[in-house]
Amino acid sequence: MMERRTLSLAFFLVLGTLAGPALAKPPYPVLGYLPDYETGVTLGTLDWNDMTHVMEAFARFDGSTNITYPDGQRANLVTTAHSNNTRCMISFGGAGDSDANWQLAIGANRNKAVTSIMALVAANGYDGVDIDWEFPGAGDKANFMSFMNQLAVTLHATVGYDGQPRQLTFFISPGYFVCGVDWTTIAGYADYGVLSGYDYALSNFNGPLDDTAHYTNCAGVSVQGDILGSVGRLSAMGFPKTQLILGFPFYSTQGNADNSVLAGTQTTYYTAQAEADYSGGNTGVNTAQSFCDKMNWAFGQGMPGIAMWEIKQAYPPNSAAVSNIWAVIGGRNGCVTAFGAATSTPTNSATATPTRTATSTGTATATSTPTRTATSTGTSTPTGTPTDSATATPSATPTGTPTETPTPTDSPTVTDTPVNSYTPTSTLTDSPTGTPTATPSHTPTATPSFTPSNTPVFTATSTWTRTPTATASMTPTASFTSTDSPTPTSTPTSTATPLAPVPAPVLFPNPVLGPGPITLAVTLPAGGGLQVRFFTPAFRKVQEASFPGLPVGTSDLSLELKDRSGTPLANGLYYVVVESPRGRSVLKLLLLR
Repeated sequence: MMERRTLSLAFFLVLGTLAGPALAKPPYPVLGYLPDYETGVTLGTLDWNDMTHVMEAFARFDGSTNITYPDGQRANLVTTAHSNNTRCMISFGGAGDSDANWQLAIGANRNKAVTSIMALVAANGYDGVDIDWEFPGAGDKANFMSFMNQLAVTLHATVGYDGQPRQLTFFISPGYFVCGVDWTTIAGYADYGVLSGYDYALSNFNGPLDDTAHYTNCAGVSVQGDILGSVGRLSAMGFPKTQLILGFPFYSTQGNADNSVLAGTQTTYYTAQAEADYSGGNTGVNTAQSFCDKMNWAFGQGMPGIAMWEIKQAYPPNSAAVSNIWAVIGGRNGCVTAFGAATSTPTNSATATPTRTATSTGTATATSTPTRTATSTGTSTPTGTPTDSATATPSATPTGTPTETPTPTDSPTVTDTPVNSYTPTSTLTDSPTGTPTATPSHTPTATPSFTPSNTPVFTATSTWTRTPTATASMTPTASFTSTDSPTPTSTPTSTATPLAPVPAPVLFPNPVLGPGPITLAVTLPAGGGLQVRFFTPAFRKVQEASFPGLPVGTSDLSLELKDRSGTPLANGLYYVVVESPRGRSVLKLLLLR
C-alpha cells in the first residue's frame, strides 16, 4: 500500500503567503465544483476566500481513451485560482459518462489513460485529479483499483503550483453503488473520497443527516438512507472517516422548478435531518443552519472537510441566504468554532424537531390540534459576559448563561403538522457530551485567523438534553388527495364533483438491463403536448424529448437511453421529469446494463 499524500493544516493556514494577495483560507479543505457548461461566471468574483480547491468539471475519455471536454475547457481558471492561492484540480467523468469508455480506460488502455491524464495535468498546471466515475460495478473492481493505484503513484510523484504533492480524489455514491471499490485498499491511493451527501431520493429531504428511510444497495443489504448511515457504512468497510470529504448540494430535491438556493423561500427547519422546507413546500434544501449543523457533525466525526456541487448554483452571493451559507463554509460567522471539535455553536436555541407533511404519493392536507409541551434542560458554559438570552419558539427553555446568543438566519415557527399518527420526538442532534473521541486528520499548528469577534463559544462540557413532558396528542382529520389536486366543478346545486383520477406515468422496463429504448405510458384525459427530461442525480440534464399533439387516452411513448450527443447513458440512477397539461411527475429510472 503506497503512502498517502495529503496537505497539512499548517499548509492551508500559511497558503496566503505563497503567491498573490494574502487570504484567510478556511483551516480545512473546501472543494468547490465548477462545471464547464455553467456560463455567466466571472472568475474574479467567485468566493475564492472561502475555498481551498476549485474543481474543473468535466474532462472525459472517448472510445479511444483520448481526453475530451464535451462542454469546453474554461479559460484562465487555473491561473485565476493560483493567483487567489487556491488549488485547481481537473475532474474526470461526471454523471452520464459512458461506462464503456471508462472500462476501456481502466482496462486494456490503462497505461495510455494515465499517460494522457498526466500530460493534461502538466500542460495546464492542474494541482490534482478528481475521478468521478458514476459508478464502477463489482465486475470493474480489479481494473479500477489497478488504475487508481497507477494514477496515484504517478500523480503523487509530482507537485502543484505551491510545491506540495498533487492530489487524487474520487467521488463516492450516496449509497447504492459501493460494490466496485476495495474500500480498505483505495484509502492508500486517494487523498480523499468525496461522499455525495445528497441525492438520496428516498424522501423529500435531499441529503438528510439523520432519517428513517432505508433502501437495498448493490450488495443486497438494506441500509439507512442518510449521511449518518453512509459514513458509518464506509467506515465499517475500511475507508477511514479522516479521508472522507462531505459533499453538499446548492440545490433542493431533484425535479423541482426552484432547484437553486438563489430563489424561493426557506421555511421550517428540521433539526434531525438538518434541512429546511423550500418555497413553502415539502422540499429539503440546505440553508446556512444546515451547513453549520452538518459541518460540525462531520468535523466531530474526524472528517477533514467539505465539497459543494456546484458553485454556479450559489453565485453570485447577492442574497442573505447565499452569503450566509458562504460565511459558514469559510468559517467566518462563528458557527464552526473550532476545526475538528465535536461541539457546535447553536444558532437555533433549543428548537424542537417538528413533524413533516409527506407528499410521497399524493398531496396530503392534514389538520389537527396537537397538544405539545416540550421542556428542555441543559447547561452550557459559555465564555464572556452574558448580554442576551434568546427564547425559542417552542416552550423549550434551556438553562445556562450564553453570551450574546445570535438570532438564527433560518428559525421559523414550528407548526407541528402531523403525518398520520406519527409521534414526534424532540431530539437535539448536535448534543455532544465531553471530549470527542474522533481525532481529525489535520492537527492545527497555528491559531486559525478566522475566529470572529462577539461570537459565543460553547465548550465541550455543554450538555443539551431535551425531555418532552408530554407526548404530542394529534387527532388529524387528514384528507389525502391525488397528486394532481383535482379541481371541483360546480353544478347548479353547488355539489363538488372531482375529476376522475389519472394514472401516474409509468416507465418500463425499470430497472433497465438492455440498451433500450424504453417505454413511457402516459394518460392524457384531454390530450395535448408532453415534455420529458432526463436528469442525473447531480441535476444535470442529459436528455429531453417533446411529444406534441398526443390524443386523448393512454399513449406509449418510446424514449432513447442516450444523451444529447448520442452517447448511451451510463449505468446509474436518473430522474425522469414528465410535464403535461395535468401537471408534473418525477419518476426514477435505474440503468443496470
